[in-house]
Amino acid sequence: MCNPKGSPSQQDDDSRGGEVIRSLDDLPEDICRRIHTRMSLQNAARLACASHTFRRSWRCYPNLDLRQRTLAAGIEELTLYLPATPEDEAYYSFPYSLLFNGSENSIRYLDIGICAFRPTAGLGRWRSLAILSLSNVLIADDELEGLLYNCAALEHLGLLNCPEIVCLKIPCLLWRLRVLRVSLCRNLQVIDSNAPNISIFHFSGSLVSISFGSALQVKNVHMECLEFGQSNIVLHARTKLLSYAPNVETLVISSPNEMTSTPTLSRKFLHLKYLHISLIGNEAISPDYDYLSLVSFLEASPRLETFILEIRQPCMEHESVLWNAPQLRRLPQQCHTSLKSVTIVGFSSAKSLVELT
Repeated sequence: MCNPKGSPSQQDDDSRGGEVIRSLDDLPEDICRRIHTRMSLQNAARLACASHTFRRSWRCYPNLDLRQRTLAAGIEELTLYLPATPEDEAYYSFPYSLLFNGSENSIRYLDIGICAFRPTAGLGRWRSLAILSLSNVLIADDELEGLLYNCAALEHLGLLNCPEIVCLKIPCLLWRLRVLRVSLCRNLQVIDSNAPNISIFHFSGSLVSISFGSALQVKNVHMECLEFGQSNIVLHARTKLLSYAPNVETLVISSPNEMTSTPTLSRKFLHLKYLHISLIGNEAISPDYDYLSLVSFLEASPRLETFILEIRQPCMEHESVLWNAPQLRRLPQQCHTSLKSVTIVGFSSAKSLVELT
């Protein structure tokens, strides 16, 4: 008779087979690497998708070979991060010319990291590239500018820790570019964009000169300074930001320290609806900084709906209202009819913070 559940021997085989599959991640890494070296590139990549251990081994796969047949025409997404190299070793130089075998017409997403990327003039244009992300990449100013001139379809540009970039120039022909993210490019001094339709700008690093030409579409701005000391990024936002983002609606600022209080100016954030200011220090925030001066943002933002102030510090050195009952300053009463939500995280007894509230 036929046993629908299979014979005992078949069940044992199935059980053992299941056990083998479940134990792939238990194999020693040297065994995994040895197996990988004896497999084709395609099969090695497939196996890396089925096992965490083989995925780690895949990162060390010695037979990874970038050739024109590997990056064939029709590919739409390419993500390639090389292993981290010691500081005294040269970065791997990505073979830029290999991307021009027909794939330059199809690639929409290109994410490259931890290598030297040297675009060569005259190879052609990226007709479909919409998202370009370079992380820990060596690329010079003129090389990046030349690359961008050939990316007319670009919608999103992200640059992270690209130390050779000093002056970032974005040409006006990138009329589809909506998102610009620049983070931790430590030698960057200038961002000069003529792309007319950027609406989201995220910046992290030391303050630089920023210009968006005649663009009026920048609505969402995130600015973060990670260097402790006199960052004064809040001051920058109040005094400089309106010159390149006059129609900003969402503004998020993070500063490790502010040494200069925020001035009262006549220029207004006429469209600002969401404001989040973070003052985060590894020491006490400078007692010279007057929290009450932040009212400059409130008075300049007639359409503001949400205000969040976040203060994080291990100790406080500001004058406290608990000391000698100081007389509090009072400003002329203002009517903030649009304001719906106010949140203060890290509230303390600092006199100027109490005055702000």
